[in-house]
Amino acid sequence: MLTYRLLCSDNETDIAGIQAVFEATPNYFKLIQGYSAEKNAARNDLKAVPSGHPFTAKFFYAIYHKEQMIGCIDILQGYPESSIVFIGLLLFIESHQGFGYGSQAVNSILGLANTWGCDRLRIAVVESNESAFAFWSRQGFVEIYRKELSEYIAPVIVMERPLTFK
Repeated sequence: MLTYRLLCSDNETDIAGIQAVFEATPNYFKLIQGYSAEKNAARNDLKAVPSGHPFTAKFFYAIYHKEQMIGCIDILQGYPESSIVFIGLLLFIESHQGFGYGSQAVNSILGLANTWGCDRLRIAVVESNESAFAFWSRQGFVEIYRKELSEYIAPVIVMERPLTFK
């Protein structure tokens, strides 16, 4: 059973916890950017929102298994359209990957999106992260387009799924 806690971008304990998650997932960062997480990656990610999108619509959660922080979720309510929840990040430390926690976390995100009145989830997966693409595909996401972003070593694949399948 996973539990979730909303984090505060100004709380040093929260920043340190997410930084520890980032440092416990070196393979993820090498796959998408070519090097390990930077020293201020958590601090920067906790505050990052797309230009023009309100910070109040950003929600960054720690994911716990028992008492241990094992991952994080970064989501944006109403981005890029009011009916969409954009998943900026769903990440588990490497020692806790492959146990089905990702599907549980996606179900939690679906629940949040439903309470917000959204009807779709969207995510951008870096093409070099083949296991992430496979995971999101299994979760019902389909590719809608690809684009180049300078901060990643490969194009991103933007994927989307409805909250409920018809």
